[in-house]
Amino acid sequence: MPTRALTPLEIPYVVTNTTSSGSFVVRGPVDADRLAAAYAALRREHPVLTGRIVPTAFGFDVAVPDAPVAEDVAPVTVERRAFAPGDVRLGLRPEAGTAALQLVSDGLLHRVTLGVNHAIADGAHALYLNLRLWQLYTDPAAEAAPAPGLPLAPLDLAGRVRDSGAAAPAHPAVAVESAGSVPTAVAVDGGEFGFERIRIDAPATDGLRLRAKAAGLSMHGLLAGLIVAAERAELPGPVDRAASMAVFSPVDLRGRCDPPVAPAAVTNFAGSSTAPITVRGDAAPEAIGRAVLDRLRADLADGTVAAALTGAAGDPVTGGAPVRLSDIGAIPAPATPDGVVALDFHTSSEVDIERVRPLVRSGPPEALAPLVGLHYHALTFDGRLSIELRHAPGTLSAEAVRRIRGRIERALTAPVGAAA
Repeated sequence: MPTRALTPLEIPYVVTNTTSSGSFVVRGPVDADRLAAAYAALRREHPVLTGRIVPTAFGFDVAVPDAPVAEDVAPVTVERRAFAPGDVRLGLRPEAGTAALQLVSDGLLHRVTLGVNHAIADGAHALYLNLRLWQLYTDPAAEAAPAPGLPLAPLDLAGRVRDSGAAAPAHPAVAVESAGSVPTAVAVDGGEFGFERIRIDAPATDGLRLRAKAAGLSMHGLLAGLIVAAERAELPGPVDRAASMAVFSPVDLRGRCDPPVAPAAVTNFAGSSTAPITVRGDAAPEAIGRAVLDRLRADLADGTVAAALTGAAGDPVTGGAPVRLSDIGAIPAPATPDGVVALDFHTSSEVDIERVRPLVRSGPPEALAPLVGLHYHALTFDGRLSIELRHAPGTLSAEAVRRIRGRIERALTAPVGAAA
């Protein structure tokens, strides 16, 4: 049975049983048997999807069968019910399997979710697999030869990242404030991870792009400014108090390699930039976004982003947690048969609360920083921007989450020219 030891950059996703997944919502006839055949073809192309993660004396291994699984159809969980973006539950267990596929149908509306343990596939990798599944569903003859071997570990390809050879400067850790706090064991034992979603229409999305362009910003910069301003309003003190905050921006490094790395060739391949910022309560989102982008560009140029991939960049903040904004960008429409139209896409990543609870009971507060505050995922599909907000139980009150969401939603739909 081919195996590979998981690395320290991959193992945390096994410990927390984190699933990286995405969901396409379509209208039109979807045949469950045809979908199961397409999934079987995908598993033949990517045998790691038929594997499992096994504990060893030194950590964990990913293991796949010696020979391709002999199957014309692969397992698909089929449900008939109404559905919403926040109700995806694949129940994937890494010791039993690395991936799962779910079809939920509500009349002519269907949601197809493919999820893979995050140790095996990050967001870019999982998106590729989701799109490939639909290509195989639409055109079964498109099946390709199996991938040569298991996906590589991040460190196997880190040397191919441009600027990875540069010695990244040592940035001193900055004490920051957060709207959220470290959740208590009581709160985590009695709660579940929360999910909110903001989705605006195409004209409002176009207006937001115009606002960003007028300010000389990317969409990531403007969104970072709007979100930070919304969270800054939750911090105590007068409006003119300068609060120390930070923004964490993941960066997919596959395209920054020479030659570029294919999405499914490596399990996880994101570096990051953490921008410390000083924010008054009346700061313009554009000014905040400009500061975030300036630091992001500098971190890309001096090797800090590449160093973050390997863990060599160190922890850039202390005290609180940064605002975490994963800007996924534009999601392409999947291939679909005649009569089937893709209406929506959202990520559906899951963190297993049952695995997190013992970590909260036994872990020191500094180890629980990933559970602090809201995690934001921004993407566009069919011209519409959506922002997903995820949070651990107990890090924020329900009222605080509603206030932050409301501020962001109002800011996203403000008339063009309403802000400086």
